[in-house]
Order: sequence, then C-alpha cells, then structure tokens
Amino acid sequence: MTHSRARARVPPSRGELGIVRGSRSEAMLRSPTQPSRPKMPAEGLIVVPSDFDPEQTMNRLEAEVRARGMTVFARIDHSAGARSVVRPLRPAEVLIFGNPRDSALLMQAVQQIGIDLPLRVLVYLDGDGNAWIAYYSPSWLAQRHGLPARMTPSVSALTTMLEVVAAKVARLSSR
Repeated sequence: MTHSRARARVPPSRGELGIVRGSRSEAMLRSPTQPSRPKMPAEGLIVVPSDFDPEQTMNRLEAEVRARGMTVFARIDHSAGARSVVRPLRPAEVLIFGNPRDSALLMQAVQQIGIDLPLRVLVYLDGDGNAWIAYYSPSWLAQRHGLPARMTPSVSALTTMLEVVAAKVARLSSR
C-alpha cells in the first residue's frame, strides 16, 4: 500500500557559506559553467568588467583609493578563506574603505546607514575567466535607508567617485 504525503513547505536553510539552500546562488556555486554575470544583478548592485585579472584589479583599486586620500580598513581575500577550509573558490576579494568624514555625515542623517558603511567593493573572477568589480551604488544605499534630500549632494559625490574609480581601475589606459 502506497501512501502519498503532501510535502510541507520548509523555509530555506543557510549553508556553511551563508547561501540560502535551494536558491539560485547555491545552484550557481555548484554549477561548473556559471554565466559571466547574473542575468539580473541584485538591486542597486553595479557590476563593471575589468581588463585586468582580479589581483591586478584589486591592487589598482587599493592604490586608487589610497591616492584619493581614503582610508583602507580591510582587504578580505575570500578565496584564501575558502582554501583554509579546503573549499575551492575562484579569486574573490573585498576592499573596505572610506572617509570617516563622509560616513559620519551620512550617519548623522540616518544612523542605520552605518550597516552599509564603510564602502565595500568586490573584485572577482567569474566562471568564464573574466574579472569583475561589483559594489552597491551609494545612491541606492541612500534610497534604501531613506536619507533626506539635503544629503543628495554628498551622496551624488560618492556615487560619482565610485563610478570614476571603478572605470579607471578596470580599463586599460589606451581606451
């Protein structure tokens, strides 16, 4: 005698890497042929192709950030972390940087934006061997946190700065 049982909907659980089980992200992590970049990037995420490999791109990014007088708080090598627990991961590093003056100004308006500050930029290698720069747009962060209109000039300056830095870091000078 066979019994058919209705399957209860179980909320997704998070795996070791913080990826929601059963999610597209988990499938992409397991897939040997990942697309160059997601068909639809996360809301507010800016993704820029780089003409350089990930290490060169990150070194150029860090140098440019420092040249602009910003503080580099951390450079996190996710690939090294993955290797330490014997998990393969293509090159992926995050640079955490900013200007305490800018961050304080934004946090004085809406303190909860501090969860997204200092700024973070991810440099990674996709499954096709292409390097990418990814970051959340400061304009989107301002909208997400409901910064008042009086903050628009500061947010616009940060947005423009990140666009310029990413373009400069990602491109060969002959373009």
